[in-house]
Amino acid sequence: MTAENQQPMPELPAKLQTPPKKFALITNFNIPEKANAAMNVADRLVRGGAEVMVAAFNRDKINRLHRPKRELTYLPIDVIYATADMVVVLGGDGSILEAARRAFVDED
Repeated sequence: MTAENQQPMPELPAKLQTPPKKFALITNFNIPEKANAAMNVADRLVRGGAEVMVAAFNRDKINRLHRPKRELTYLPIDVIYATADMVVVLGGDGSILEAARRAFVDED
């Protein structure tokens, strides 16, 4: 295909033109390795100025990690998926597929 035949790229929606600021952090906080990895990700995101949202039902599990407290936003899971700019999933195929189902927005 030559340059003359190429169609111009469509304009991105406004929401996709700015860097993400609100991150949903999804993992199984009952598994120490995943919980610690998630907190490492959260630390980096918060240091970069992002808001990191985790499910409210994970608050006690995170507090039991005995790690320095970080600025996390605890919300109901449905609110997280509705407001996140980006979803970060630390888990296997099932976790990723479940997050994709919950995050999907049908705009038709």
